Amino acid sequence: MGKRKGRGGGGPVEDQYGEAFVSQDREERPSFASKSGRSGMGGGGEAGGSKRSGQVSFSRHVPKFLQGHMHLLGRKPPGHEDDPAAAINNAVESDDDDNREDEDEAAAMRRAVAEDPTLAADHPELHDTLKKGRAVEAKELGNRAFAAKNFEEALQHFNTCIQLDPGNEVYFSNRAAALTSLRRFPAAVADSKKVIQLRPKWVKGYSRLAAAHFGNEDFSEAREAYEKALELEPDDQQLQDMRHKADVQERRQAEERRHKFKSKAPNTAKRRKGPHVKPGSGSAGPVSFDDEEED
Repeated sequence: MGKRKGRGGGGPVEDQYGEAFVSQDREERPSFASKSGRSGMGGGGEAGGSKRSGQVSFSRHVPKFLQGHMHLLGRKPPGHEDDPAAAINNAVESDDDDNREDEDEAAAMRRAVAEDPTLAADHPELHDTLKKGRAVEAKELGNRAFAAKNFEEALQHFNTCIQLDPGNEVYFSNRAAALTSLRRFPAAVADSKKVIQLRPKWVKGYSRLAAAHFGNEDFSEAREAYEKALELEPDDQQLQDMRHKADVQERRQAEERRHKFKSKAPNTAKRRKGPHVKPGSGSAGPVSFDDEEED
């Protein structure tokens, strides 16, 4: 813990974060003055013989280590300018990226609240931010488990992600990948469709859907999903190759079904019971069905 200077002199207070302030709820202003003309804190209002020469605003000081993440509180750090390019990069982040920045933000938020629990009371939006931070951590654990081919463990982590942040398409995409690896294809199809619902222009949703259909041997649906993905990324060679494989399998499957249908056709004609009439015995009489094949 850092050293704190005395409060009586009105000087700054240093803490372990290196942040200097008189009170964590007040922002010092040089316009504080007493009747005698000296600046500083007076005796407490009219009775103390001091007046404030201007309006005083109160603002919440944020620990220094958290200032880089003030955008999570809806505030900008000092000297920060909006960066549209950064916002776009975040919007198109792939679920395969090792997003250390998100993990650092989550850790910073938890540390800030642990050091000063009143932050959560002063900033209700932190509750959602902290939940999303825990989801980011669960995603990192899931990604590591997936890379180690521990798909069941990865699935559990991605389940946690979705419970904490159900509006994030990346978590459904990751869970779809885990489900496909576990050969739980119908569930993977459902998660992939959720990805597309949340983010229709993201190619990963369609590629996940195609992979799940392909694994389930629904090759027609797989080909259609790959074609949708190629509409978004027409130059992706891997998508082109997988679309071709799905097309080949679809044709082969259709051919096998035709052969299977033919093999089930009756080899001998079904016979119908009825009176046997000799040829020529009567033109109006019933004909024999002995040798007729049923349509």
